[in-house]
Amino acid sequence: MTEEGIEAFIPYGREVAAILRKTGALERVVEWLSRKSPQYVLVLGASGAGKSSFIKHLLGEGTQISRHNRTVGFHDVDGMIENIRFLITDTPGQMDEVYKDERMKAILTAARQDKLGIINVVSYGLHEETVPKDKAVVDASANASYLQSRRDLEISLLSQWTNVLCGDGGAAAWVMTVVTKADLWWTGHADQEVLKYYQEGPYFQALGPAARLRHRFCPHSSHNQLFYHTVPLSGYYDDKLKQTHRDEFVAALLENVSL
Repeated sequence: MTEEGIEAFIPYGREVAAILRKTGALERVVEWLSRKSPQYVLVLGASGAGKSSFIKHLLGEGTQISRHNRTVGFHDVDGMIENIRFLITDTPGQMDEVYKDERMKAILTAARQDKLGIINVVSYGLHEETVPKDKAVVDASANASYLQSRRDLEISLLSQWTNVLCGDGGAAAWVMTVVTKADLWWTGHADQEVLKYYQEGPYFQALGPAARLRHRFCPHSSHNQLFYHTVPLSGYYDDKLKQTHRDEFVAALLENVSL
């Protein structure tokens, strides 16, 4: 497949190809695309962080999911991302024992894969789930104690998979941390506090062996939505930036799977 071919093969391919060209990965990605081998990816993250919406967005499907509609068991999604076949395992993020058991089954199944890719979905505690609105929202703002408890949960969930999949002899070849719901937390400042939290702060420090793998951090928004239909958007995240971040994510994903 030629360099021009990738631009014809992938929707928005010109933008994706330009990013890959800058990183020096375009030739390798084009060679990998010509083989058309499906890539197995395990998607993890706390309940309400936006895993299922994120997957649907990547597959070009509708992304609106009720916060009462939770993933209750792990399941595989065989779909196309920009005309490329992926086998994606979506997992439940709830902490109840039954959901933890399902999550561990998915992790142990993934441990048998070759060159496993892991996408961990986080959202800086902005988890919309079955918790009542009055616990998550106070005076039309996100409840600070709720957000902190959910960030702590994001970190505690890391211990369930980092050693198993990313330690010595682990199946994982790469990890991507997708910080979704950027429409809520993105600011007008060059120094993005939320990204810094994940790239340098408590989350990064808790990654353990996963931090030693090829690891990318990607902001993302599947759709614009008020938090609990009450807390407003940041006002800095427009559709152009949303598309740019999607292009950057796809480029990073292709670069990882072509290794």
